[in-house]
Amino acid sequence: MAFFFSFLFFFISIIFLIIASWTDLKSRIVSNRLNYSMLFIGLALHALQAFLQQDLQILSFTVFAVVATFLASLLLWKLGVWAGGDVKLFTALAALNPVNPAFIPQLLGYSQGLLAPLSLPVFPLTLFIFSIFAMMPLGIIIGVRGIFKSKKLKARFSADIAKIVFFEFFLSLAIVGFEKWFSFFGISALLLVIGLIALALLPKRLQPLASAIIFIAAFSVSSAYSVFSEFLQVFIFLLAVSVFLKLFFTARSEVLIVSRKISSLGEGEIVAESIVKTRKGVERFEGLSLRETFKYLKSNNLAGLLKALKPKGKLIADRHSAAGLTLEELKELKRLVKARKLKDSIRVKLSTAFVPGVLIAYLILAFAVDAFWRILF
Repeated sequence: MAFFFSFLFFFISIIFLIIASWTDLKSRIVSNRLNYSMLFIGLALHALQAFLQQDLQILSFTVFAVVATFLASLLLWKLGVWAGGDVKLFTALAALNPVNPAFIPQLLGYSQGLLAPLSLPVFPLTLFIFSIFAMMPLGIIIGVRGIFKSKKLKARFSADIAKIVFFEFFLSLAIVGFEKWFSFFGISALLLVIGLIALALLPKRLQPLASAIIFIAAFSVSSAYSVFSEFLQVFIFLLAVSVFLKLFFTARSEVLIVSRKISSLGEGEIVAESIVKTRKGVERFEGLSLRETFKYLKSNNLAGLLKALKPKGKLIADRHSAAGLTLEELKELKRLVKARKLKDSIRVKLSTAFVPGVLIAYLILAFAVDAFWRILF
């Protein structure tokens, strides 16, 4: 009976997620009818399962997962991280999947050890984490397309890639050199971080030379084959990760951001810059890059960093809000434009479909089950 219900929860979730993915790709909307149907079916089926198996814990776990997911999602919405539709979708999925249904492992007979499902209602959290990772390939694809469409972006990306290759090459030299020496003297590899920090404190022009010296010195304590093979592995891995991240963040900060007239904006548009009323007037604040953040920290200018992160004054439009502009915020922005206190232009984020990432994450977890938590704990 438990296997039959696992099949039902898995099958219904997949069908609903396919439909939701289609509507999200087509119109960036998942209908309330779809979300509420999932919620009702999930609660009803778990109530039926609890009754037939005479196990009240099944229903109590479901109710707990639904309430906990709703409250956590609501908090993310209040913080501006999520849109309202995401709150409903994950709450509905929690009703169908408080725990991993583990239908495929049960069907194929490998639901043991690391791949054994947990009996705790943590699946909604696992799905959320994996959904974020599942969105990265889509971001990379968008980044690649955007770069090849723009000559300016292509030139800038090529220059950045050259810098990345240079940086990762010498970083790999240092990592392998330190690792071989630490291994030779029986020192914990965790101290590698301290070695790299010490290297980073050197003047920039000396860092490549120091990395090369550390690497060459490694040949005295390890074979040439071991040193070179490890270097290639580390270099290829770091370079691949850096390029992928560069593509992903290029998509987020360049390709998916456009300028639009404030006078033509609609409710729910997601802005890429904050508009704040301060003593000086109406000011714009864009996000800080890692480099800019590091400059503030390096100069010990915490006050400047806090101001840049959270400017003082009346917040009219918040770039951190995934829920988009409210009707009141939109009216205030247009009023300021009309009064000529604000230029009729603002940077806007183009939204991407999120539900396909949830579907991909759900399918991955259908096979991997709760190995993520079992490896961690």
